[in-house]
Amino acid sequence: MAKKYYFKKFYLIQTINLYVIRFVMYILRPKFPRNREMVLIKSSDGIGDILIRSELCKKIIERYGKNNVYFLINKEYLQLGEILGYNCITFSQKEKVKFLYRIRKMYELNRMGFQKYINLEFELDITVGNLMIPERISMIEENERVARNNKYLTRTFEREKKKYVLDTVAHMGRKILKEEITKEDITPSLKNIFKDEKSGITIGVGTSSRNKVTSPYIMVKYIEELKKKYPEEKIILLGYGKEQVEYSKILIEKLPHIKFENLVGELELKETFSKIASSKFFIGFDSGLYNFAYVIQKPTIAFFALENACFSHMVPWVKILVPSKKENSMEIIKDKMYSNIKMNSISVEDFKNALQELKC
Repeated sequence: MAKKYYFKKFYLIQTINLYVIRFVMYILRPKFPRNREMVLIKSSDGIGDILIRSELCKKIIERYGKNNVYFLINKEYLQLGEILGYNCITFSQKEKVKFLYRIRKMYELNRMGFQKYINLEFELDITVGNLMIPERISMIEENERVARNNKYLTRTFEREKKKYVLDTVAHMGRKILKEEITKEDITPSLKNIFKDEKSGITIGVGTSSRNKVTSPYIMVKYIEELKKKYPEEKIILLGYGKEQVEYSKILIEKLPHIKFENLVGELELKETFSKIASSKFFIGFDSGLYNFAYVIQKPTIAFFALENACFSHMVPWVKILVPSKKENSMEIIKDKMYSNIKMNSISVEDFKNALQELKC
């Protein structure tokens, strides 16, 4: 019996793009030059993923030379690539799914003459099948929906069965560079990139998945406690997208006595980063902004549904809050929009304790 995903529109579009574009690129292959030193890296899963891989990418750049290493990066993350000093080639949404846009992008990439393709993403997409680059390196894809792409790799390694993201990145580094690399070797630090000030408290009001976010009606309770401890500090709301705009509106409506600086949907990525860097501390969820606060060593309180989650950074400046194990520690607010019971059961008492422990 055929798998259901075989019949989904996006899967079918990808299948057409993979095989038709691969056929065209194969025919044109003799026209593509080769530079023995040039490397193309795919690293664009999300803001957090790019930041967490930044120290490993620095090692790859040191190995091959800055002028020889290029990053294929989502168009919306271009500012982040520029902040990190990467040679960036942008990849738009149209170039991912629209046939004519994609075939032009794949032709451009193949014409650049790369010798080596390194996939640093956790999911191996069809890009590897559209590139006639001689060396193509990645973790083996276990997800059967995209496992078909494994056959286009020339060097592979198994995924290490560890939860914590930096363990996985260190494992990738060892296999790609064939060096002894530890988690400590690739722990990212961008502390000196932005001006570190201590004005205001920043709150990231969302993440890529609504399931990782507490109800705004719970966040109201946390903010009330926040203002008790820091009555003079302004509260700065950060984020983007329609859902996060609506989330911030609820906070403002439910807390009319608090003066917010609501910047949700108002700033570019670099400006958002600057706001976090210049704040006293950051509050948020498992998101790109949380990971940015981590890599610049900004004091942070983060809400997670599970203990020891993949992106739980166990460092002194980050306080991870998870659902309380005490029974009836908090009245659970039911919210159809933000319905994760675990996220909505992180207690106000634990939040108050985290504020004390931050010592900001």
